[in-house]
Amino acid sequence: MERMKMSLADLDSVPLDNVLGEAGDPALVRHEGRGSEGFLEHVFKYAAAELFGLDVDEITYKTLRNRDFQEVCLERDGEVLLQFASVYGFRN
Repeated sequence: MERMKMSLADLDSVPLDNVLGEAGDPALVRHEGRGSEGFLEHVFKYAAAELFGLDVDEITYKTLRNRDFQEVCLERDGEVLLQFASVYGFRN
């Protein structure tokens, strides 16, 4: 903008683009704020609702190797519909 000798005050105001498509009225959304797993829970619940029409109230984590490697599954009538993993940690 400096090269073009312009400032923001010189530009017309326009509405922000909606990168997620036309979802109706704009809204602020957030996950439940449960640390690192909060985002996994948000995506898991959203996917369950959008893909299968299921409302997930409680998520049960299954520890696989240790606390840093856990699995979450969504099942219906014995069939696994969704399977997520939370994997945290590093090696020195």
